[in-house]
Amino acid sequence: DQRGTPLEGALVALLPGEPESASGPRPMATSRSDGGFRLELPAGSEGKRLTLSGTLEGYVPSAVEVDPAGSVELVLLERPHVRGRLLTPDGSPAAPPGYVSLRGIDADGEEWSTQAEIDASGAWEATDLLPGRLASVRGRARGFGRGELEPDLELAPGAREDLDVVMDPGLLVRGVVVDAVTQASVPYAEVWAEEWTYAADGFAPATVADAEGRFELRGVVPEDVVAGGAPAEEMLLLSVSARAEGFVGEGIRWRPTMRDQEGVCHVVVELQGATASVSGRLTWPDGSAGSGLLVLALDAQRNPKMASADAEGAYRIEGLPAGPVTLSARTPPGQPTDRKGSVQAQVDLGAGADVVQDLVLAEARCTLAGRVTDALGAPLADVPVEAGEHLVAGSLTLGLGFQATRTDAQGRYRLEGLP
Repeated sequence: DQRGTPLEGALVALLPGEPESASGPRPMATSRSDGGFRLELPAGSEGKRLTLSGTLEGYVPSAVEVDPAGSVELVLLERPHVRGRLLTPDGSPAAPPGYVSLRGIDADGEEWSTQAEIDASGAWEATDLLPGRLASVRGRARGFGRGELEPDLELAPGAREDLDVVMDPGLLVRGVVVDAVTQASVPYAEVWAEEWTYAADGFAPATVADAEGRFELRGVVPEDVVAGGAPAEEMLLLSVSARAEGFVGEGIRWRPTMRDQEGVCHVVVELQGATASVSGRLTWPDGSAGSGLLVLALDAQRNPKMASADAEGAYRIEGLPAGPVTLSARTPPGQPTDRKGSVQAQVDLGAGADVVQDLVLAEARCTLAGRVTDALGAPLADVPVEAGEHLVAGSLTLGLGFQATRTDAQGRYRLEGLP
């Protein structure tokens, strides 16, 4: 290692030429307790440039050029470790769910980032780091605002650093969920802040409104934007969203607000009713029914609803809002089937409308092929390769599943029947 201590169990490999272009069989060995190893040179290596690479868990991989006529010393730098505790504003340990994210710059000037979860005592540890500098450490747990440090700390090889992160209290937000048309309260709505959707077990503030639609969120973090020309310390921009049965759920919705004399922010969340519907037939180009396939409807607020086409290809989806809705159907990715296809369409719905929209599947006949190698350019056999299929609707990309295969002895793969 960087101190000259022998390393046992390191995997060393001898490569012809540059590491990134090397391929084919490679002489390999594992270092002994004294750090020593021995590799037989491949036939025809005389006079050629050779590279030795070494890897060991907990160390940064390394490669050096070697002289075939002599011995070589390979130095692996021990990865730095950073650990600490995530603390509440009063200094007590935070409880899960919570995390700490770290961002830094390695010795080559490349940026990196990683994230560590906290345990029941609020402790966290990041071990798979690179030597360089630690730029920032940010922590968050349910019920509190962010905690952030900018240590600009040198991470020397083998360094062991301890950093505690203290979170801010965050904002206390109180409000009510109402029907956008009647202004009647919506009971037992799921309410959350900062995220796209409600997550009862996440770190972002979330709750369920009471029978009168009232709710309270603690530890909300505002967006760093000044709205309406008010001073930054007065005007705040909060993301507070909600969803309830019979209404359209919201994604991120920014709301300008201000603190009252007690430091509390108050918001009203209005939900639009979901009274429209769409129906039709799902067929193949020859008119045969796309029976059993799922039809997905995605509204402008990114809420999904699904229905299965029956034996005649008929489908019907209810509880949709007014406005644009994206419809999509496709054969299940990754499942064996004689026929593959997909279709996407968009309809505009009025409040309470019942629109008919037939869908025709397009045959999926595309092919994707290539090769998988390791970081040194050698082909990798029997590696799983997945191609993700996605629905793109406006600014949203929604993963719908995968098709998979494995590489052959030369690292080659081939996926067929893609849309």
